[in-house]
Amino acid sequence: MTVRRATDGDFDAIARIDMWPALTHDADRRLRTYVARGGVLVAELDGALAGFVDAGGDFFGYPFVPLLAVGREHRRRGIAERLLAEAAATVEGDRLFISTAETNLPMQAVLAKCGFERCGAVEHVDPGDRELFYVKFLR
Repeated sequence: MTVRRATDGDFDAIARIDMWPALTHDADRRLRTYVARGGVLVAELDGALAGFVDAGGDFFGYPFVPLLAVGREHRRRGIAERLLAEAAATVEGDRLFISTAETNLPMQAVLAKCGFERCGAVEHVDPGDRELFYVKFLR
């Protein structure tokens, strides 16, 4: 597996990855903004784009991962963990924040495995599903 910075040429492959429910409204514009901003890393496996992470978000002045996705056919191979490790290595600061839906138990397991600690929750981001926030202390 190789991880590298995404380019505009990766957009179509990134857009084909199942990101529901993370990008349910205005997805195309938001995703293009993430890629153009330069904070997106992609994972390639056997010549195919397997997943990506955007580590260019901001959360109260700290780095934030607004989007992490791995293609269904590539899940459970350590790709999310590798993308999070690479993202943590590229951000400035002593901590990295990320969030996931309370019902997304697989993502919660990935975050625990990667050393993230739950640090709060927000209601009403998705109807009937709280958004859980996590932090990883880096230094």
